[in-house]
Amino acid sequence: MPVISRNQAICIFYSEQFAKETVENLSEKLESYGDLDICFTNDPWKPLLQTKTKINGNPSYYQRYPDMEPEPSNSVDNVMLNNYRQVTDYMNRVYRPFVPPACELFDEKPMSLKEVYHEMLLVTNFFDDKSAQSFASWCGLSKLDFMKASIQRKFQKNAQGKTRYRVLWVLKENHRKDIVKQVVSVKEKHKASIEDLKNDGYQVVGYVRKSRGDEDEGTRLRLLDSMIDRLVTDSSVDMVYASYSCASNEPFANRDHSHTIRVPRTAGNTQDLLQFIATSTKPVAIAVIDFAGLSTNTTDITALINDHECIQAIVVDNLESCNSAMIFTREELLDPNTIQLFASRRAPIQRSKR
Repeated sequence: MPVISRNQAICIFYSEQFAKETVENLSEKLESYGDLDICFTNDPWKPLLQTKTKINGNPSYYQRYPDMEPEPSNSVDNVMLNNYRQVTDYMNRVYRPFVPPACELFDEKPMSLKEVYHEMLLVTNFFDDKSAQSFASWCGLSKLDFMKASIQRKFQKNAQGKTRYRVLWVLKENHRKDIVKQVVSVKEKHKASIEDLKNDGYQVVGYVRKSRGDEDEGTRLRLLDSMIDRLVTDSSVDMVYASYSCASNEPFANRDHSHTIRVPRTAGNTQDLLQFIATSTKPVAIAVIDFAGLSTNTTDITALINDHECIQAIVVDNLESCNSAMIFTREELLDPNTIQLFASRRAPIQRSKR
């Protein structure tokens, strides 16, 4: 259940401050689009427009917002964050360094890392063996979003010296249980979306690639095998194709001509994948780990989709690295703004990490 209402989502989509008059004007604008409605896929803070037909036809993927603001929960008991990716995802949603969308759901206040630490102990046992000091070091190493806020100092009563703090936008406590539920259910919802694709007749095909490097053959194959495990386990792929060695921007047509090593547990290499989609009579969804796991060459990706009508979706599985997964439809992939996501690689992702 999202922690924001349909009206709040409309304001976020149009980058407007939430207000009654603004909501009325934007709602009229949205209604003028006819068959389009507002919805979200993985993150309710990232609303999008989609046809009502597609929303109704795939409700586990395209999710609607409630008409009224959801009744807030009073605590975060009974549901706990279990691992690193869930903890970082939660913290990036709850503690924001800058003014967030739907800012009325947040309080702007100074917080020390020690205060954040004690709040996190209420929602996870991940830090049970860490002190407040080691927690602070972990936050810095994990490059959490709220660490971007500038550090300030203030005198504390009945204490010597100054306390270091950051002015943060912090999600109100009565909304946090919903965030915990969203975070821990990401993988489950992703697998349900994959099953919906299969029920609609899609073949879900995995693709993994290893960039050129100095690893020996055994190490390279081990890393590729770990990627294959991830796609089989998390994205329920029917088969996997693998490129033993290629650059992220290398055209698909040029990949795997010189390398004859066949990666175990795969249906073949990139050239075999191209042959498969050239002859497939069913809709195909290609699942990859991270955007760069497919390609950073947006021109080549667009050409691949245009040349093969069967490619109806691309699944980007980032569950292990940042607790997120996205399914892009063919129409979305042919949108110039969407396809740029494959080129805007912020930092290297360990695709073999589990």
